[in-house]
Formats: sequence, C-alpha cells, structure tokens
Amino acid sequence: MKRKFAVLFPLMLAQWVLAQNITEPIPGSLAYLDDHYGFRDLKFEQLIATCGGMTLVEDDGDQKFYTRKDDRLEMGEAKLTRIEYSFYRGKFANVTVNTQGKTNSVALLTYLEKYYGPGRKSPRGAEKYYWFGQKVTVDYAVSSDGEKSTSGMWSKIIQELRGTDAKAKSK
Repeated sequence: MKRKFAVLFPLMLAQWVLAQNITEPIPGSLAYLDDHYGFRDLKFEQLIATCGGMTLVEDDGDQKFYTRKDDRLEMGEAKLTRIEYSFYRGKFANVTVNTQGKTNSVALLTYLEKYYGPGRKSPRGAEKYYWFGQKVTVDYAVSSDGEKSTSGMWSKIIQELRGTDAKAKSK
C-alpha cells in the first residue's frame, strides 16, 4: 500500500499543479477581456461568412457594418437600443452597443466593470472610461445629461491592420 501511495501521490500532485496553471481568467479582469477576445458568440477576426443572421446596414469599402435582428438587446441589467458589428476586410473587428436612459447607462457601466474590472477614467473629465487589454480595447461614454451611453469593443490586431493599411494608402 505504501508503494502505491508513493507512486500515485507525485502523479496526483503533478495534475493538481497543472490544473492550477491552466485556469480560465476570472470575470473582473483585463485577462478575462482578452481571454474572450470577442463579443457573445463571435470572436474577433472571425469571418463574416461564419456569422449567422447579419444584415448589412452600411458598406464603406473594406469596412462594413451589420446588425442582427435576433440579437438579445441586454447586457446584464442594461437594456440596449442597438448593437452594431463592424467587419474589416470580412473579419469581425469591433462592436458598438448603445443605451437610452440613465438607468441603462449606469447598468451598462456596471456590467463592464463586473466583467473587465474598473475602467480607466478619461483625464478630460468627461464620463468616459477605457479598458486596455493586451488584445482588446473597450471604451464607455455617457452623454452629458446621462441619458445615452455608448460602448465599443475593438480587436487591437484588426486596429493595427487598419492603421497599416491607411498608411500604405496615403503614400
């Protein structure tokens, strides 16, 4: 019996150590934001052809904007008025959500803080917050009367690609 324990104990310990190192980031952190790298069922850089239910609302060449009629217009307690998806060169690049009413504006900020931690407040004094992950950027802004808010989420990889493309076109 002692031999079995002597052989099994190191194996069990090794499995426990490995399990500790591969745990998923917890909500309330920028690591959680980066780990999800997308919005709901969509992942950034996902091809438009694999995204069901999209309806084109604006075509701006390499960048196209879509909505989905079956979207659930809620994020936590926040009731949303619109969700708009942007695809750059056919890849999911960013999403923008909008709310109406002070209660929904506050609820959206609460949702963002719950999942991504406290935002970095804009130094300009406006009601604007940022979350800067390694792979994803999020912003949140509320109108001066508090009645409307907007939040955007971007893939930094696609943002860099757009910047590189813009520089190349300007030459």
